[in-house]
Amino acid sequence: MILSTWFHTMVGVLGIGLVCFFFLPKRLYLPLFLVSAMIPYWFRSDLNDRFVFETTTFPLTTAYGMVGFGILWDWYELVFGTKDKENNLSIRRSIAFVGLLLILPIFHFADIQFRILISMLLIVAIFTPNHPKHYFLTGVSFFLWMITLYQSPHLFRHPYEEMWNPGEQTSTVANNGLLVAHHGFCEYYHFQFRKDCMSWTPDEKAINELSEGSKIYRLVKNSFGS
Repeated sequence: MILSTWFHTMVGVLGIGLVCFFFLPKRLYLPLFLVSAMIPYWFRSDLNDRFVFETTTFPLTTAYGMVGFGILWDWYELVFGTKDKENNLSIRRSIAFVGLLLILPIFHFADIQFRILISMLLIVAIFTPNHPKHYFLTGVSFFLWMITLYQSPHLFRHPYEEMWNPGEQTSTVANNGLLVAHHGFCEYYHFQFRKDCMSWTPDEKAINELSEGSKIYRLVKNSFGS
């Protein structure tokens, strides 16, 4: 667990959270679900750009808009799918409960909850039994994903060919400080040009770490003629 936290904070936190749900009495699942459903209404929805309590969109429709019907099929199987052998039943229920919590519009779905959902889909495969019914359900999932990939391939990649010109021109600006841009562009910009970029509003720590004379600036669509 310590090693996974060192590898990536989210991996460690996810693992610790799953262990907590594993040892949590099952009778507390319903109260916890109800409390989680009220979180967006108890806290401010604009704490910062990265942790946003969603109240205007619903995770199921957002997931469908992001990657199509295949993710909804897998999500349903995660929560209500085939139960496993008795020795794996408790951990399988814990994973299913996490999947159920992700249906609630708690955090920004595309940035946080979707990543957790994908992680749960991968983890649950470890505790999924091998039998003909599972093969059939996996085949249906694969078919649905392939349909979406064929009909809407743009959902599965960023338009990197459109990022080259603005990225190259931005990287040539002298003493350009800290760039704030779309998450996909930031990944491309960082690995292609080896410069820092943030996909959310910089906090006080990031501002204080800026070198003297530099500043924070934002790159938006149509910047540099793109």
